[in-house]
Amino acid sequence: MNLSLNKNLALLEGGFEIRGALTIDGLQAKDKKSARGIEKVTARVTFQGKEARIEKGEGTWDGIPLANLNGNLARLANGFSFKNLSFQALGGTLRANGAWESRSGGSQRLTLEPTIEAMDLKALLSQKFPNFKDQIEGQLNVKARLWGESKNGAALQDSLQGEGTAQVRGGSLKNFNLVERVLTKITGLPGVPNLISPRMPARYNTLFQRRDTLFETLAATFSVQQGRIYSEDLHLATPDYSISAEGWVGFDKTMKWNATLAMSPQFTRDLTQEHRNVRYMVDRQGRLAVPFRLEGTLPHVQPKPDLKGLGETIQRGLLRKGMERALGDEKDQRKKERRDWIKKGLEQLFGK
Repeated sequence: MNLSLNKNLALLEGGFEIRGALTIDGLQAKDKKSARGIEKVTARVTFQGKEARIEKGEGTWDGIPLANLNGNLARLANGFSFKNLSFQALGGTLRANGAWESRSGGSQRLTLEPTIEAMDLKALLSQKFPNFKDQIEGQLNVKARLWGESKNGAALQDSLQGEGTAQVRGGSLKNFNLVERVLTKITGLPGVPNLISPRMPARYNTLFQRRDTLFETLAATFSVQQGRIYSEDLHLATPDYSISAEGWVGFDKTMKWNATLAMSPQFTRDLTQEHRNVRYMVDRQGRLAVPFRLEGTLPHVQPKPDLKGLGETIQRGLLRKGMERALGDEKDQRKKERRDWIKKGLEQLFGK
C-alpha cells in the first residue's frame, strides 16, 4: 500500500483529529474468519476532523468490482456512518446513506437507505443471495430503507427489516413458464374440457413452448421482516398477459402468493372462438382472468388455478344467460298477445 500525505496531522484535546489527504493504492481489508472485505482499493481520501471524503475510488468488495467510488464517511463512537456514498458495479449504480455500529454483547447493527439503478440482478444474487441466482434475471431498480442487527454470529439477513419499492426490467423467471403451467391446468370446466388445445392459433405456440417466463417489468412495493419479503401489489407485465399478486417469498426460498393471471384481449377473443364459455371468465377490460395460488420451495413450486371458483363463475354466467333468454321469450309472448288483442279489437270495431 502506497500512501502520500498532504498538509499536517493535528493533535487536538480529546483525542486525534486528522486533517489532510491520503492517496490509497492497493488497500486490502478482510475479516479473518469470513475472508470477506475489500481489496485492491485505490482512492483519494480527504480528512476533516472526524469526517472523510472518498473520491475517484476503485477496487473490489467481496469479489464485486467497484468503480467511481465517492462518498462521505464520519466516525461514530462505535462505528461509522456514510452519506452520499455511490459507486458503479454489476452494470449499474448504487447510492446509499447509512451506518454500521458495534454494540454491547458483540452485536453489530446496520442501517441502510440504498438506491439501485439498472444493476444486473443475476450477478447481484450470485454474490449476495446465491440461493436465488438461478431463479430470476433482469435489470434491478430499488429504493429502500433497511435495518438489521447481527447477534451471536447470526447472519444479518435473519434480522433484516425495512420497506421500499423494486422494479426489474427486461427480465425472466428461469426454467419456469408460468403462463403455460397455469393455463394447461384448467380442465374439466363446464363447456371447457381443456382450455388450451392444439387448435389455438400458431402465433401462440412460442408463448407456451418457452422454457422461461419473459417479462417487460416486474414491480412491487415491499416490506421485509422475519426472513421474508412481503408485497401486496406485485405486478408482472408482458405483451401477452399480466399477473397481479400478493404474498411473500422467504430468504429460505419458500413462497406463498395469491395471484390473478389476465390474458390480453386479443388472446381472449381468439380463445373465446374456441370455447364460447370462456366469455363468462372475462373481466371488465375484456381479458380472460384466472385466479391461482403459487406456493412451495424454489425451484419446486407449482401454480394451482382456482378451478372451483372458475367453474362457479361459468355456471353463474350460464344461469344469467338462461334467465335473460327466458325473460326475452316472455316479453316476446306479451308483445304477441298485445298485437293479437289490438287486431281483435279493430276487427270488432270495423265489423271484420
